[in-house]
Amino acid sequence: MKRLGASFRRARRVPAKAPDAGREASFVKALEKARLLAECGSVDVVHGDESGFCLVPVLPYLWQIKGQTMGLSAQSHSQRLNVVGFWREAGVEGARLFHRLVKGRLKSRHFVQAVEEQLLPALVRPTVLLVDNATLHRCALVMQKRKEWKAQGLHLWFLPPYSPRWCIRCSVNWFEG
Repeated sequence: MKRLGASFRRARRVPAKAPDAGREASFVKALEKARLLAECGSVDVVHGDESGFCLVPVLPYLWQIKGQTMGLSAQSHSQRLNVVGFWREAGVEGARLFHRLVKGRLKSRHFVQAVEEQLLPALVRPTVLLVDNATLHRCALVMQKRKEWKAQGLHLWFLPPYSPRWCIRCSVNWFEG
């Protein structure tokens, strides 16, 4: 296979559907407007997301003696270490990272607590929080809090669905622009 130009590597996941070009263009236009306001010092732009880490490494392949099978103990999701993080673009106060560690399964209440304990106290001007369409961002609890957060100057914006590459384009434009 190497002679044919192939290599053994991990496959990349692709979205289940094609992104809606109109919706994505509208979002990029709104984000560009927020970027201009941020450059003037009128608003801050914050990116939010979560990530999980398994405390036991996953080794699906390992060398084994023929006839003997080695087993690795399974680990449940509840033993993961999760991080809810927010990154504020470099503005008047400079770039800043806010985070909250969560042991075990990540739930919407953890996202709400992270926003209220880490992000809201640090707001100095109206802020746009960009998040994806994860279930914990769109649940009833977050939607109830959304009005309260808006009154405190935090505006929750959802990325367009099925648009994994929009942020790369916008970030490149942001840093080059």
